[in-house]
Amino acid sequence: MKCGSLPKTAEIIGVPFYTVQSWRYRTTWWPELMKRFQEESDRKLASQMEDVVRKAIVQIEDRIDNGDKILDSKTGDVISVPVKMRDLTTATKTLADRTDVLIGRATKDSIAREAMADKLAKLAKEFAAFTKDKKEETIDLTEDEDGVFTIDEEEQDNG
Repeated sequence: MKCGSLPKTAEIIGVPFYTVQSWRYRTTWWPELMKRFQEESDRKLASQMEDVVRKAIVQIEDRIDNGDKILDSKTGDVISVPVKMRDLTTATKTLADRTDVLIGRATKDSIAREAMADKLAKLAKEFAAFTKDKKEETIDLTEDEDGVFTIDEEEQDNG
């Protein structure tokens, strides 16, 4: 279902809609086929994105080397001016962050998750130490013939 719609899929492959619907819900091969289609689509998109990123990097390098082109309103000429620091910083930070994500380096989110996990582990240890020092208190329960539990009063008064 590469097109995202059962009716469109049926039309494209020339099979009745109900047949395609039956394949989707009643066969074991349909999910695997859809998974393969999705993987192929993802690979194609990733390849296209790589091309776009390469072109963007070339343009960014050109801007860094040669500046931004602007129109000089006094002379009517197109001139080059240095790229603004804010724009360079934004572009560089975005590229660095995305590169880290693509090659699997730690991102701020993963670092934050690790920090949270460390805090939780520390809290768990502190809680365990806190509860270890506490005296355990037990309560005796008595069950009557109707299955109702009651607290044994004698034990409760002593504890």
